[in-house]
Amino acid sequence: MSEVADNFKSITKSYIGSRIYKLKELKKDEKLFENVVNTLKKFKDYEEVDYFDADYNTSNFLINANILFFDLQKWTIKPQLKINLIAIREILKEIKK
Repeated sequence: MSEVADNFKSITKSYIGSRIYKLKELKKDEKLFENVVNTLKKFKDYEEVDYFDADYNTSNFLINANILFFDLQKWTIKPQLKINLIAIREILKEIKK
């Protein structure tokens, strides 16, 4: 990857990671944090998943945070950009540790 792409990926990863970990820090949103992580885990092997595979609050959070995109024609959710997908997969590896 070029230096520009690496920088963009790093920024994207930081943004997505900060949104996810902020939920963990807010004790009232622990369940949402778990649901967000479980939803993002579905993107480990797939580029898009069925909209109904995630509960409304989780999908709403990820869509409003511009992490995922809701495709109204297919009724699927997928990362906004390919770089988001790469960042999500890297974050999932870190969460496993």
